[in-house]
Amino acid sequence: YVKQKTDKDKIFIHFTAGRKSAARTIGSWGNDEPKIATAYVIGADDGKANEAFHPDYWGWHLGVKGTNGALDKKSIGIEICSFGPLKKVGDKYYAWPNDWKTEVSSDEVYELDKPFKGYKYYQSYTDEQMNTLEQLLEYLIENYNIPVQKSFDMSWFEFMPKLITDKTPGLWTHVNCRKDKFDSYPDHRLLEVLNRLSNKYNS
Repeated sequence: YVKQKTDKDKIFIHFTAGRKSAARTIGSWGNDEPKIATAYVIGADDGKANEAFHPDYWGWHLGVKGTNGALDKKSIGIEICSFGPLKKVGDKYYAWPNDWKTEVSSDEVYELDKPFKGYKYYQSYTDEQMNTLEQLLEYLIENYNIPVQKSFDMSWFEFMPKLITDKTPGLWTHVNCRKDKFDSYPDHRLLEVLNRLSNKYNS
């Protein structure tokens, strides 16, 4: 990460496209030279939030070309441990590691009504992760005075070029600023969390 304090007016939600341990995810970042990281990672093994670095600072977590990190510097990133998209073969589900041969239990699968980014199945966030995410978002909103949008619906999972050009404050996810990303998939529980926060902070 970059040990430079910056004002924050945005939060971006990601998933790791990796395994369940937040600690191992953060440890793997420490072995890489690029300063690509988020301030927080929420584990799937225990549902707890791990702080990778203090959110006053920043990391290159968005990768939006031609912006010189303008969004990265003004935002706090949160990763949720999840493989992300899954492929169904017969009655089994597989994630991308080992050339789509890593099996995921059927009770960890979130099935969409229609495909998102070409995939109908994603490794589901756990209920514990959702609870932790809501608490963490509350903490960050209150401590950094992050504005919260008035409502959230399925359009929140779309690419939004105006977010990049206008550097719009608020609560966002990676797909909003990158067409090639999958995080986050449209999970109704995520919208419920965001709308509860909107009701709380816009009442």
